[in-house]
Amino acid sequence: ANLALAWRASAPSMASRPTTTVERTYVAYYVPSVQGAQGHDQVVLKHPNGLCVVCLAPGHPMCLAARGVGESGGRAGDTDAGCTETTGGKRKRDE
Repeated sequence: ANLALAWRASAPSMASRPTTTVERTYVAYYVPSVQGAQGHDQVVLKHPNGLCVVCLAPGHPMCLAARGVGESGGRAGDTDAGCTETTGGKRKRDE
């Protein structure tokens, strides 16, 4: 069983940047090696109203591949990270 650990970034006395909404509102739980897969870490963000958002940890293989690190063969810092898919569909009409 994975042990989820809660953490909050300790706020320095003089912040170098403003805190984000995620940092200010959500409590983050880090879940390492989901279902026993090494490196497949996730982060669960819990809002005070009970809503949970599951995210991939920065070190997850999919995130590393998107940044061009590791097996993907891309260059680090590529803005498109090899993604060529576009989204489409119905949009809200102005009435």
